[in-house]
Amino acid sequence: MLFRSTTDQVKVLGTEDIAAFSTTQVAGFTTAQLAVFSTQQLRALSVADYAAFSTTQLRAFDTTQLQALSTAAIEGLSSTQVAALTSAQLIALTTQQVGAIEAADLSALTTANLSRLLEDQVRALTTAQVAALSSTQVVGLTTAQFAALTTQAIAGMSSTQVAALTTAQLAALTTAQAVALEPADVAALSTTQLRALEIGRAHV
Repeated sequence: MLFRSTTDQVKVLGTEDIAAFSTTQVAGFTTAQLAVFSTQQLRALSVADYAAFSTTQLRAFDTTQLQALSTAAIEGLSSTQVAALTSAQLIALTTQQVGAIEAADLSALTTANLSRLLEDQVRALTTAQVAALSSTQVVGLTTAQFAALTTQAIAGMSSTQVAALTTAQLAALTTAQAVALEPADVAALSTTQLRALEIGRAHV
């Protein structure tokens, strides 16, 4: 039986063997078995296989294993699965993997986990991903993260998101980012926020 296989037996499974497993079989892997999967074995799993993993199984992957997942596999994860990733796993994701996360799934992350994303990862966020974040999540981004957002992502933010920005975040905007704000977004800012925006641009 597969589920009774030792970790040594799992290690020698060929990619053809891995690819032949059903999603039911994949869902039955123990965390100990998954922990010894090679990157080649992981790449043999299908998108449906990854979608069948429990949150406990996904959290069993180390950062090197997680980086072996294709962007299609990342995109196929559910909101519950994405939200269950550890902080160490999240910051280990490549920029391509981060950009592949479904917008609704990214919005399932806690504010604390979002604030731990590296600047390069934040720069890789798509307009749709940023637009899907709640105001609380946006405000939770550090000034360094906020300054890393692309001008397209800034332009795609809603007036509600922009109105919730802290003065520190607004002051951290580059001139290009500030110019990318939609007129309706600027109109939603308070006098204090506008002053912070102007001060920030003066120091760029």
